[in-house]
Amino acid sequence: MIAARHIAALFCFIVASMAAMMGSALANCDANERVITIATSSDATRPAHQRAVAQLKSLVDQDLQGRACLQLVSDTGQFKDELIADAVRKGTVHLAFAETKTLSTEAPALGILSQPFAFRDFQAVTKFSERETLTPVYDTLASKGLQAFGLAHEGFDQLVASRLVVNPDDMLGLRIAVSLQNTLRWFLPTKAIPKEFAEDEKLKAFVRKDAEGAFARWNEIVSAELAKNAKVVLTTNHRYHGYALIGRKEWWDGLEPPLARGLEQSFTRALQQANFETVRRNRLLRDVVIRADVPVYTLTQTQWNRWRAAVQPTWDEMVATPARALLPALEAANALP
Repeated sequence: MIAARHIAALFCFIVASMAAMMGSALANCDANERVITIATSSDATRPAHQRAVAQLKSLVDQDLQGRACLQLVSDTGQFKDELIADAVRKGTVHLAFAETKTLSTEAPALGILSQPFAFRDFQAVTKFSERETLTPVYDTLASKGLQAFGLAHEGFDQLVASRLVVNPDDMLGLRIAVSLQNTLRWFLPTKAIPKEFAEDEKLKAFVRKDAEGAFARWNEIVSAELAKNAKVVLTTNHRYHGYALIGRKEWWDGLEPPLARGLEQSFTRALQQANFETVRRNRLLRDVVIRADVPVYTLTQTQWNRWRAAVQPTWDEMVATPARALLPALEAANALP
């Protein structure tokens, strides 16, 4: 009963706050303001995406009042992950948040963000995503007609299991629900037994006990049914999810310098604030799961190193890709203070 109250209260809080943000974001632009369009997503499984758009609009409209205004363009199918870069490049919208995993088709080095056990936590990914580090990636995107401004975090995948799992060896024989998008080969060295399901069915399979494990983010784990079936949640942070704010380079290069500087400053502040809120909400969701009496384990440095070693074959493949130049920065970002 306690768990249900915690989860219900959190759900109401999130829905109310999201409604407030999106309501203010839908305000109209004034006739004398430069209208800048940005794609929006109606996907409720991506709350950080929606928050980032709302935060961006709020700051641009506030900082550049009378000069520029962000106008939201609803998703009617042309803003799907695999289409969004082309939509921006063709000028369908000026700006959009593109999933980093999908955007790696434009800039292969960006694929390092989606590698297994790339980052220990949000602090590491924030440090790694500083502009100086990702300049080569942004230069590649620029050559493809896309201007990149920074990253917005969504969250990390965690391991949910119906039995105790702490180390890679504990995965032996574990029937784990996966989809093709989960990139199961990461976990093949752990000798888990894959059970393939459609992407939107894998967590339901865990709830139905058709599988003993699954990968999920905190906003998914907080589900009452999922939490009830979990004997352990291992804070692996083994897969990063995030978005890059991109714009049409030809449009950006044609802006008056004062306006471009003002927009870039607003973009930077909006991303910082959106990421701060994402980290806070992920911590809140994790605490709700803990209060629901679900055991949550956080990997020690030694345990994290074991998991990283277990999936080393996929990292060895990075040596033959453009991402290899970013490996030193990645290791530095993960170094403990």
